Amino acid sequence: MNDAKMNNVNQLSDDNPVRVSKFFAARLMNAEINNAQLSRVDFSEASLHGTAFNSSNLYEAKFTGAKLINASLDHANLSRADFRRANLSGASLVKADLRGANFAEAIVSREQLMKAVNNERALRQIGTAK
Repeated sequence: MNDAKMNNVNQLSDDNPVRVSKFFAARLMNAEINNAQLSRVDFSEASLHGTAFNSSNLYEAKFTGAKLINASLDHANLSRADFRRANLSGASLVKADLRGANFAEAIVSREQLMKAVNNERALRQIGTAK
């Protein structure tokens, strides 16, 4: 799926409060998924090049092995998200909340992480303690 726009998506609803979505190995290139409620969604191994998740709630989301090249995660809640082995080259993390997020073996720079908040654990995981 290229250039899709899915703003204000709510993964949970009153009718289905515990549903968990999976986008394993999905291709969502340059999609706009802003202001979305996507807690615990699985984007493992997905190609998310240029996708925008700005101001989205991605609490405990899985991005294991995902390709988030040039993605935008500005102001997103990424607390406890799993970015193990993910490629975040060129991704924007401005004021993203990284509390408890896992960046082990991820491709991400110190400069990217420094623009986020609650980034101490992530900085330690990439070997550049604050």
